[in-house]
Amino acid sequence: MGVWRTIRSLWPKLRGNSSIRVGNGTKTRFWKDIWIGQASLQVAFPDLMIFSRNPEATIFESWSNQGWNLNFRRHLYDWERDRLITLLCEVENFPGTAVQSDTLRWRHQGMAFSL
Repeated sequence: MGVWRTIRSLWPKLRGNSSIRVGNGTKTRFWKDIWIGQASLQVAFPDLMIFSRNPEATIFESWSNQGWNLNFRRHLYDWERDRLITLLCEVENFPGTAVQSDTLRWRHQGMAFSL
């Protein structure tokens, strides 16, 4: 039990020094994982995530060849639409999904591990 407690205590340091490289998007959560930028979209756009129909959605579920497919529980007000535009600008350079699995990368050593 002490080993697992130690491993759990190191998790914040591990997450702080790693990032996700999206492959097929099946293991990376759109809102909750850090896959673009320095923080999760949940942290950057909490006002939009609370209206999401599926806050646990993966990138695979949120992306299609036509672009992002974000579903909200209600219509967004004008100021919320402005925030949505900001969010879409944040993710506009996303190249799309690939065949390979998502990977967790160490930021400093360049090592990669499958999720």
